[in-house]
Amino acid sequence: HLANLYRFTRNYLLAEKHYQAICDIDYKEYPLAVFYLATMQKSNGKHKEAIPNLERFKKLVKNVEDKKYK
Repeated sequence: HLANLYRFTRNYLLAEKHYQAICDIDYKEYPLAVFYLATMQKSNGKHKEAIPNLERFKKLVKNVEDKKYK
């Protein structure tokens, strides 16, 4: 929740830090954390770091039935 709050308040540096912590623990459990990590990295000018995370997110949601991920 803290990562989302930082994202909503446009504190992208802290949001990135907290999304990274979530992904380090269990990114498969929270696939949207991978997506938001990539978007925060992009917002922080870390485009090269964002690309692998977007690719990881794409692989994670490929087999998910929930249409909100597609």
